[in-house]
Amino acid sequence: MRLRHRTSPSLRPSLLIVALSLACTGPSANIDDGSSDGGGSSSTGASTSLTTTTASTTASDSSGDGSSGGPITTTATTDPGSSSDSGPLPGECGAQAACSAPAPSGWFGPTIYARVTEAGDLPACPAEYAEPGPTVLEGYHDPGPALCDCECDYGVAPSCYGYKYSHTTAACNSYLDYAQVSETCMNTNVAGFASFYAYLQNSPSCMQNKVEEIPPVEWDATVRSCKLQGPATSCEEGAGVCTPLPPSDFEANLCVYKQGDEACPPGEYSVKRSYYSNIEDSRDCSSCSCGAAVATCEAVMEVYADLDCAGDVASAVPNNACTPATGSSVAMALDTGLGCTVASAPEATGEVAPTGQFTFCCQG
Repeated sequence: MRLRHRTSPSLRPSLLIVALSLACTGPSANIDDGSSDGGGSSSTGASTSLTTTTASTTASDSSGDGSSGGPITTTATTDPGSSSDSGPLPGECGAQAACSAPAPSGWFGPTIYARVTEAGDLPACPAEYAEPGPTVLEGYHDPGPALCDCECDYGVAPSCYGYKYSHTTAACNSYLDYAQVSETCMNTNVAGFASFYAYLQNSPSCMQNKVEEIPPVEWDATVRSCKLQGPATSCEEGAGVCTPLPPSDFEANLCVYKQGDEACPPGEYSVKRSYYSNIEDSRDCSSCSCGAAVATCEAVMEVYADLDCAGDVASAVPNNACTPATGSSVAMALDTGLGCTVASAPEATGEVAPTGQFTFCCQG
């Protein structure tokens, strides 16, 4: 009797399951290859393995943390919880870092910054952001123009000499004695009548003194920036970089910066801040001049009854006159005239403005 070999009906479903399993594992390898470019937790070696896989292993991979060496099935890659739109994978940047956008082309950063609003030391850049960025100034206040004035005084002061003559008669045609007198008290005898003469001994001159005050420029704050130390670790499948959390003496939000007045790039860094690195200050005062010295020797001789010019004035003898007077001491009271006057006053010139502008664009 000839024996025919037939396939048992009970084996047909098993063969169908194996065929379907092989058909499913092939496409899942291609999807994982396209989603691992960003440095995620799945690896190419795991996703392309075609070793025998049971239903329980596949279920574990699709719901685990991505660290298993087994293959990742289609069910796992289509899970909304593992989509690239959901943010960095758990543990990508660690508990003390965040996944932030890299600096756009032409910009520098990401950068942290600290503001010091009063006199004090700026914080040092931390190790994670060890590369110093620009130290800049925030909140410029226009101080206004220079404050200008002019003072004129004697370069050579007028010198007046006075002489006293004592007489015994009202005619004053002869004198008993004479003495040179000044504004300093002098003990000398005046017996009945006195004549007094005062005159200018030199040619006085005036000297200018320009007075100027340049109001200081005031700022709201000094800003220190520190750039992320490279090379940075990527996250979110290469779309971002891991940025350590800033220290407590730095602001919490990150920035990118560029020299000049620029519009912020689209995306994460959208809050614009304008800073400056210096000022250009040409403020000054123009020159001033003084008029000619006006000096006279308008003087009187004051006669005191007592020594050392004590008490009240007993009599006053005008210049170039003979007057009844009796006393024991004299002093000259002098008026040298108008002195020195300002001929032309100084004017404020120049201006002040901030320079070296930087644009910082920061996270909101």
